[in-house]
Amino acid sequence: MNKKRSEYIKFINENINKLLDDEIKGIGQILANSGLSDKLVEKGRGSQIKYKDIPDDTLITLYTYTKNKINDKNEVIDDE
Repeated sequence: MNKKRSEYIKFINENINKLLDDEIKGIGQILANSGLSDKLVEKGRGSQIKYKDIPDDTLITLYTYTKNKINDKNEVIDDE
């Protein structure tokens, strides 16, 4: 899982800035619903968590969520 985990982290890092504020809040909600609220640290106008604190199943959920949001944006662009 380590190689795959690294790929998930890389994808999330490369694409998170393409998400809207509401979509980023969805990531925070996933983390909170996963019982990781105590690992979140307030930083600037948002929150931060270390990837090492995120279990594999939650990381996969974050990856899938981010991938779906990016794909949705690409579909809208293709439709125009």
